[in-house]
Amino acid sequence: MASQTWNDADQYWEIASEPRLRLLHTASTSLRSQLASKREALEVERQAVKRVLCKLDTSLNELQPVNLLPSDVLTHIFLLVKESFAESLKPFTSSIIKPKIFPPRWFSLVHVCKRWRSEALSLPSLWCHLTTSMGPKALKEFIRLSQDASLSLVLENKRYKNTTERLDLIFVPGVLDRTQQLVVAYGRLGPKPQLYIPYLAHPMPRLESFIYRHAARDAEPPNNLFNGIAPRLKSLVLELLPGLPQPSYLFRNLRVFSLITGTSTGAFAHAPSSRLFELLETMPLLECLELRNTLPAEPFTPYYALPLPRPHLKTLILEGPILACICVVRAFHLPRDCATDIDCDASATSVEAFDGLVDALCNAGLGGIAPRTLLIRSHSRGNFHLTAYADAVEPEFLRARSGYEPREPPAPIFGVYIRGLAVVDNSSIPSLITTVCKQIIPLERLEALSISIDMAEFQMTGGPTASSELTELWHSLLGPCSHLHDVACAGAPAYVLLRELAATREASRFLPTLKLLIFDEDNLSR
Repeated sequence: MASQTWNDADQYWEIASEPRLRLLHTASTSLRSQLASKREALEVERQAVKRVLCKLDTSLNELQPVNLLPSDVLTHIFLLVKESFAESLKPFTSSIIKPKIFPPRWFSLVHVCKRWRSEALSLPSLWCHLTTSMGPKALKEFIRLSQDASLSLVLENKRYKNTTERLDLIFVPGVLDRTQQLVVAYGRLGPKPQLYIPYLAHPMPRLESFIYRHAARDAEPPNNLFNGIAPRLKSLVLELLPGLPQPSYLFRNLRVFSLITGTSTGAFAHAPSSRLFELLETMPLLECLELRNTLPAEPFTPYYALPLPRPHLKTLILEGPILACICVVRAFHLPRDCATDIDCDASATSVEAFDGLVDALCNAGLGGIAPRTLLIRSHSRGNFHLTAYADAVEPEFLRARSGYEPREPPAPIFGVYIRGLAVVDNSSIPSLITTVCKQIIPLERLEALSISIDMAEFQMTGGPTASSELTELWHSLLGPCSHLHDVACAGAPAYVLLRELAATREASRFLPTLKLLIFDEDNLSR
């Protein structure tokens, strides 16, 4: 057994143990003067123990490699740790920007050791996220520790006690002047939100992102938002507004614009298309545009000028009636690789309306998107969902009805979802797939395919129309793909594929690189 080393603690106890034992065994009937001396002796002992333990703790900490890290590296680690606790804030629904909050679990950083505490408390950017979930005392301390750093203010969509006291700490010029991100849920502005809405007209010279959820009818955001002074504003997300915002010079530097309302609210005043395009004209630098259920109302008046060139646009998301989507798409000239996601309500419209949407996308400049993964779904009559991804995905992601969701699902580069087409059955769906793929998303790089189409005509009666449409789809469009190696299918396409694989004598031309074939038997009739 290794011999024990003699340290400061051993030396202390060698000196202090005997007097301490005598004090502990003194009779309880000691005189008051003796009790006073006992207290003094115990206080000396307590201070000595504290000094020894602190010295030991310091000597051990000095041996830890983490304490050899420079301050800038250590503080960067602190910021990464804090970021790892981030949570998305609900009920905000934008697909482009997800506001985040940071639960207080990361506060344990300041309790690890003296150096960590000192470094953390001296790092203003660590304390710059303020939310109404904090108590008034915490808000004051965060504002103090953040010094002059830019702030993120989040008014959560929850009710808390002392809401007015918390809001009074946030809505002050000294805080608003430093605000870089502002997230406001109108319904949580206390019992009298009208008192705080006027603060949105205060100049915010550092503001870069503003996310606002209205959800009320008794007050609207001020027309002179930020008094027109927010020169750094790049991201604007507006949810549940009663109508379109007024065009403003404030929007000239916007990179992200999102205007969203629900399908069931019925409170949004749909404006003519000319009003929407007048608003979008003030945003020449847009990179992401999201319009959900806020598209122009009928009749769809033609735009009075040439299509708006938006060379920087990387993402376009539209949701609404199919004719309104066509109207908006026709107003733009888009980059060929703009990631586009369109969710259309095609109720009471014919298949020709879908052809009009594809033509509008092509005329807008969209095309040449070569995906490596393609997902196609049509599980009810008149509904059609096609999504294309730039990257290959895990095989489980391809299963038609597995319910599998990867931890980080890939971002689509093209998506179209059509609901309610006025069709007798889904026999026209294969031709819609062919139209999209031939005009917008060529399949020369396709590696993985998942296709599931509910075609009752074929599955129930063996109707010739569905059979011929699917046969043509496999042979002319999907079969020749020279890189397609993973295929998952269900419903009518699975029957046709099985038949073609069994009948074909030209295996080198039909799915020549096939390696994995998945049939979703839960969706196959027996």
